[in-house]
Amino acid sequence: MQLKLWKKLELAKYRRREGLFLAEGFKIVQELLKSPGETKALLIMEEKREHWEAFLSTIPENTETYLLSARQWSKLSQDKEPEGIMALAAIPRPTNIFRLSPPGAGYLLLLYQIRNPNNLGAMMRTAHWFGIKTVILSAGSVDFTNSRVVRSSMGSIFHLNIIPEVDFSEVLPRIKKHYTLIISHVRRGIPPPSLSGGDGSSAWF
Repeated sequence: MQLKLWKKLELAKYRRREGLFLAEGFKIVQELLKSPGETKALLIMEEKREHWEAFLSTIPENTETYLLSARQWSKLSQDKEPEGIMALAAIPRPTNIFRLSPPGAGYLLLLYQIRNPNNLGAMMRTAHWFGIKTVILSAGSVDFTNSRVVRSSMGSIFHLNIIPEVDFSEVLPRIKKHYTLIISHVRRGIPPPSLSGGDGSSAWF
């Protein structure tokens, strides 16, 4: 069992290095298993094993499953009253932003320096509900594999093509050539670079 490694995944630098993150909670695990995302393993709290037996019988046989004691679970869990199930998920390789599908393939959601994990997760959930396929996160935004983002997204992150750490000053001119930008103006904070322009490609609200 790799408990020490899993514990390190609390930190973004280890998540990036290992290409892994933890996703806790039944709803989150369900969404991962329904998505194209890669499930590396399932972790089950030993004292709740019987509760999850029926569910475990439905997952692919080659899925690794680990039983953790209550003490081991407490080292990983973010929940005060844990359900006793979490997944070890692979971080998907991001799409090259300059190779995005043409506009007819769907909408893009561009998020600039969203630092609150709960807010980002809620935005991901809303994007998924509205059928948006691709979310572009600017540099300076919270890591989308942060446990609070994953939790508040209710698993929606597994159904989105998320492109993180993007320099908007580089990509916005290209995006504006192919997409109509619908921009929400922020009253506080720093507005994204290169959003203003007189080419008629932007709609403000």
